[in-house]
Amino acid sequence: MTGERASEDASSSSDDARERSRALARDGAREGGAEAWMTRAGVMVLVLCGTPAVGKTALARAMEATRPDGVDVVARVSFDDVEREGRADGDDAAFDPAAWRRARAKAKANVANAVRNGVTSGQRVVVIVDDNMYYNGMRTEMFRLARDHGAACVVMHVRANAETARARNAQRGRSEVVDARAFDRMVDAFEAPILTEPGCSTNMPAFEVDTSVSFPDARDCWDAAVSRWGAAPLLPESEHERERIRELARAETAKSALHALDGRARAAVSRAVDFARRSASDVTLVAESFNRLRRDLLRDARAIDRSTDDAFEQLAILERRFIDALVM
Repeated sequence: MTGERASEDASSSSDDARERSRALARDGAREGGAEAWMTRAGVMVLVLCGTPAVGKTALARAMEATRPDGVDVVARVSFDDVEREGRADGDDAAFDPAAWRRARAKAKANVANAVRNGVTSGQRVVVIVDDNMYYNGMRTEMFRLARDHGAACVVMHVRANAETARARNAQRGRSEVVDARAFDRMVDAFEAPILTEPGCSTNMPAFEVDTSVSFPDARDCWDAAVSRWGAAPLLPESEHERERIRELARAETAKSALHALDGRARAAVSRAVDFARRSASDVTLVAESFNRLRRDLLRDARAIDRSTDDAFEQLAILERRFIDALVM
């Protein structure tokens, strides 16, 4: 009995410590009371990102239902929901690149509308972007959308170990499960954000939550998000200067994306060549063929018009086709 009582006391003490920690985080997020809120943008775009089946949507829904103090409206935009709505007769057997691009364009328009409505309402609004957002460029696009509307942007990276994510994916319903090849491709393609501490002076702060063992409390997620919610990034007054900044940012993002793509493509070719070697294939011919595919991938990626609204969707489709060609 003594051991049980000690265990209960320890558990209670742990719970008390957790609640004190949460209270301190909430106090930090609201430090300065009304004055702190006056320095924050009226709208925050909270961009979720992560590989499949780590619990992004579950957390987004929990946060949507747990509106924090100081926030008037929480709006969630699910890219998966928009994509499923666009499938004819519920058909989820084949990937349709054109339909996928249309669905993502619609989802991004929904985000823009929610941000615009929040800004014009004069209320304190959070728009949760519920998607994988596995390319850094995709998240940067959301940041620019927020910035151009006078909103702040924060990234929440939801992660879990691969074994846990695969097990969760296998338990999903038929319309939600991600096939094994696509799962592996998205894990390999994911570009993790750079994490920041609360109060860090960066335009796109980010934090991480781990769901490998259990799902964090939505209030803890809100505390981390609000503590990183700052003022809207400033933009030059002239449209000419704003466009110049956008073009410079697009060029830098494209350069970084191509570098990351080349690294992933080289690693994929190396794995495919190793598999060919084990299969007693002509390794030299296989390597030449796969490297030709890699060069074609990079050529086509460089040809994408980076000023288009779906440049990273086009890049994702190219990378998908490349990986599929390697394993056929």
